[in-house]
Amino acid sequence: MPTPLRATLPGLGDHLREIGAARDKEARAAAFEALARRAEEAGASVPLVLRLISGDTNSMRFALEVAARLAAPLPGELLPPILDLLERPRLPSRLRIAVTAQVIRSVPAGSPVVPRLLDALGRKVSPSRAVNRLRRLAALLPDSVPVAWALAELDSGSANPCPRCGARLGPDDFVGHLWERHRLLTENGRVREPWDLIGQWLNAYARTGRPEFLDRSCDLAQALDPAEGLTRAHRLLLKGGSDDEDARALLRAEAAERFATLCPHCFALVPLPSRPLATTVLVGTGRVDGGGYRVELIDKYLFSHLVVDTPEVRVYSGPEPGHALTRRGASLFFLVPLILLAALFSVMPAVLGIAPAVPVGGLLLAAALAYVGVRFTWDDTADPVDRAIDHAWTLLVPRMLQYQVRTADAAFIAGLADACRGRGDGELREGALRTAAATLADDPAGVFYLAPLNALRIDDVARRGGDDLPLVADQVGECFDAKLPLDHGERVVKELRGDPARRTRRARLRVLILARAFVANLEAEDLRIIGRVCPALGAAYASEDRDGLSRLRLLWLYRPRRLWQRVGSATTVFDLARYPTLSENYLKERPDLLLFQPSGGSDEAAPILVCEEGVVYRDKVITDPDTPIRVRARTLVKGGGYELAIGDRVFKFREDPTLLGRRLKGWAEFLFDEFLPRARMLTRRRSQHADRLLLQKAATCPDCGQKFLGLAGEIGLAAVPPATEGVG
Repeated sequence: MPTPLRATLPGLGDHLREIGAARDKEARAAAFEALARRAEEAGASVPLVLRLISGDTNSMRFALEVAARLAAPLPGELLPPILDLLERPRLPSRLRIAVTAQVIRSVPAGSPVVPRLLDALGRKVSPSRAVNRLRRLAALLPDSVPVAWALAELDSGSANPCPRCGARLGPDDFVGHLWERHRLLTENGRVREPWDLIGQWLNAYARTGRPEFLDRSCDLAQALDPAEGLTRAHRLLLKGGSDDEDARALLRAEAAERFATLCPHCFALVPLPSRPLATTVLVGTGRVDGGGYRVELIDKYLFSHLVVDTPEVRVYSGPEPGHALTRRGASLFFLVPLILLAALFSVMPAVLGIAPAVPVGGLLLAAALAYVGVRFTWDDTADPVDRAIDHAWTLLVPRMLQYQVRTADAAFIAGLADACRGRGDGELREGALRTAAATLADDPAGVFYLAPLNALRIDDVARRGGDDLPLVADQVGECFDAKLPLDHGERVVKELRGDPARRTRRARLRVLILARAFVANLEAEDLRIIGRVCPALGAAYASEDRDGLSRLRLLWLYRPRRLWQRVGSATTVFDLARYPTLSENYLKERPDLLLFQPSGGSDEAAPILVCEEGVVYRDKVITDPDTPIRVRARTLVKGGGYELAIGDRVFKFREDPTLLGRRLKGWAEFLFDEFLPRARMLTRRRSQHADRLLLQKAATCPDCGQKFLGLAGEIGLAAVPPATEGVG
């Protein structure tokens, strides 16, 4: 009966428990090392390994772990069972390689055991894996000639030809060669283009949502192209059907930075046509300077000197027109004659019985008053900044307009208009400003510089107390009529729209702009799309309010025949918006106003407001055509007169309000039963004129060749619905 293993190797149980308790590879390896050393010290290494080999698969793995850590050469009685164990391919290759190295160290170099072991390592695996195993074995046995020969033979048989340059390389060298020389990768034995592989990973991310696919794609994309790789990866992600908001935000931010739009088909960055920039004009004390053009006031002690230069020629150099004297010079101009006269009278004898002190005193008093007047009024009435700006418009700009206006001239005039908003004499420059605007409007290249001039002209009107909103609407109307580009109207509106918190101004400008749009036969859907491609312009008339646009469009169509006349005589909001005072009274509270019917001369009655929300009378809004409206006579006990009940709201009258009640009922039926349903039918209607306007915003993607409407810093509009005529 064999001796029990525990009797041969005391403490075996402790070693096995230590191995089972190990939490990582290092601790497990240390436990096996301790077991092997303990077995050698006790002379029990052979029975220990033989007993482990005779067990199950897990026990065989333990046998290999111990054998790999025994000192070489291994005992001879262990070699046959270990050789049988090494030929089993299911055991870990890591252990088989380590024990094979131990066996080769334990046998002679010419032993037939060595080829048997080398053949066992490469059996039932691919050539590349066999090469890898032999390389790991060669690292343990660097001086073994049989291992080196076997590795060289297997390496030459497993060399792969490069698909690009034909070089034959081993598996490891092959992978490195593909990446370093040709930027190619291998996957499952196939050579792949990196961007094809990234696209496959991104499609997998879109399908499964697993973040490791996205992380792997972004890392590889940045390795391929540190500057543009991440952008291209985001494009592929969105193109694959993902709705990743982070990718969209990053692409939009890059498009905004580069003044580009994003193709809605392939999400490529498409540069937008560059906008001509106005010259930066600096306005300082007595100086206007920019782009080589200069207007400068020079104080020469007594006289004010004016210099007007262009990049090519000096236009003017001399005393400042209308303000030749400085304050110092003006003081001397008034003081010197008076003081000289006073000195003359002081030395003259008495004339006609008048003592010299009287005229001398009077002259000195006049001199003092003249000095005080010049001192306190001269600079206040002539600011050097305003004077320099006025000279730029009266001397420099007319010089530019004498001949054909060059691009540099147009850019300077536009920059000057931007710089002098709120400064200078608006009436003095009005003639030059109108001439310059008319000249640039007739020039295809100069029209892009026109917006600052018109904005300045309208601002001057507002500074003088005029009504500027109709002028702003007229500028936008020129764009709707295709006489000026849409970008012109957008810039004018952006600069002159004013504070969005001013509710009446916002509502009134919206109505005035829409009136011009409807004159140009634009439909509600046309205006919505134009508002998408021109965001600042769209914000001015609330382009996203599709229902509101269709209601105002229908109201415009009703205007010629006044189809509401059967209910009552009313004024449209388009007519009301032309009058600032009336607009302030009614649009401030009801920006959705459609029709306004006055009280009809009765002091008791208030006007009827037909709005998009409903019919408004005083503080009551009728939102249902079936709302009960009743008129009742009040008893003498209650004070007499009449009551008008609108739902739960009651109004008192001295005179019979029956006619008012009928009007309110009629307006409610007109609004809810006829007007609003018909307005909904106009929501999707489009016109061919809008298609011609939108061509200004058309862009072609250089990558996919698709046409779309470009939006600066945004994803473009893929397609515009075709124009339709009629209602529907």
